[in-house]
Amino acid sequence: MSRRPTASRSPTRWLAMALVFGGALASRKAMAQVGGDDVPRQRTIPAREQLEAEIESSRYHLGPFFIHPVFQIRALGYDNNVFGVPEVGARAVSDWTGDIFGGVRLLQRLGSRMYIRAEALPEYTWYLHLSQRRALGGYYGASWIGVFNKVSFDANGSTNRSTAILSADTLALTSESLRVASAGAEVEVGGPLAVFARAGTQERRYFTDAETPAEIQNASDLNRREDVGRVGLRLRVRRNLDVSALVEQTRVRFEAAARAAAGDNESTGYLVGLGYSAPRFFLHLSGGYRKGHGVSGSTFPDYSTTTGSYFASYFILKRLEIQAYGFRGTSYGLTSENPYFFSTSNGGGVNLGIGQRLTLRGYGEFGINDFPVPVVLPGGGSVVRKDKTASYGGGFTYAFLKQASLTALASEVKLDSNVPGQSRTVTRITTTINLSGDFSR
Repeated sequence: MSRRPTASRSPTRWLAMALVFGGALASRKAMAQVGGDDVPRQRTIPAREQLEAEIESSRYHLGPFFIHPVFQIRALGYDNNVFGVPEVGARAVSDWTGDIFGGVRLLQRLGSRMYIRAEALPEYTWYLHLSQRRALGGYYGASWIGVFNKVSFDANGSTNRSTAILSADTLALTSESLRVASAGAEVEVGGPLAVFARAGTQERRYFTDAETPAEIQNASDLNRREDVGRVGLRLRVRRNLDVSALVEQTRVRFEAAARAAAGDNESTGYLVGLGYSAPRFFLHLSGGYRKGHGVSGSTFPDYSTTTGSYFASYFILKRLEIQAYGFRGTSYGLTSENPYFFSTSNGGGVNLGIGQRLTLRGYGEFGINDFPVPVVLPGGGSVVRKDKTASYGGGFTYAFLKQASLTALASEVKLDSNVPGQSRTVTRITTTINLSGDFSR
């Protein structure tokens, strides 16, 4: 094995790659997705540019393989309500927790147009007091990517087990297993017009233990398989501007029989997309109209609504970035009575670079969870449940070496429900030490 010289990073590149804290209602790490209209909450670059950048920054090579070591002590900190239970107080369980995450990424060119990428990144989840929640997991995946003059394609497979937020109506930390397989292609059919298609499947499983409270002991009821297919047209208006239109079909199957009887469903989405990328301004938008209904005799309530998401980033100054983002879509809840709810949120953040190495960050996010079926109140009567959510926080990233950084974040999430006993608050303080040169995965 020999060592390669590393590419230098400009201050602007450091700021642009700074950790996107995002909303605390989302998973603590980005997960591979096979579909949906939830765009990434960060700047993105074309696949080939990303691959070439990874090759350029790889510190070692072994024969034809470019090797990128990865090591992080991630999300190390304090959680005042690990299980996200209502009525914070005597029932809430607090603990110190964190993930140790490390391994290698391998990248190989096949000629000048094709790439193979593989990742082996084992992970250990640690809790100070909740010892039964300590677990081994990690991310293991492989991709085959081809980028030609008129055609591009990719095929991906991965398995990941790590800590995640169970759902937006519980805010609980849990152990999640996600297996993903997907493939896609895009073909230029004439001038700036291209046709694209993608299909994939993912299996989600959630795990509990003896220390898990009764409120979320049924987390495994959310174990499911999601199949997605989409086809559409993309028009490249200019080099840095494209618009798209697509149709997407989803099919969800739950493993537990009782939950399948209430939650199995299909949906069809008619979506439009917009992407714009410039040095100072970036915009990624996807949205449209979606209809869903139960299948195989499921009592899943029909719906038809607008869904979508957006992410915008603008550098007011070279070292000052503002962000805006939002989402509206369906989320799955723990009860069969309300197998899903509409989650809507909007937020924004600020990144401020100070000197060559320090980036300060603050964000705020507000939203509503709307449930379709009225719930019975303890004292009698019923009400359509509606939760108001708020998340805010701040912190910093300090790049103390070219390939190393320290990130600290404090955040608070509040859920205020009109159903008695469902309101809750979670405060989390996390620290990440990154020795790989990557700010997010």
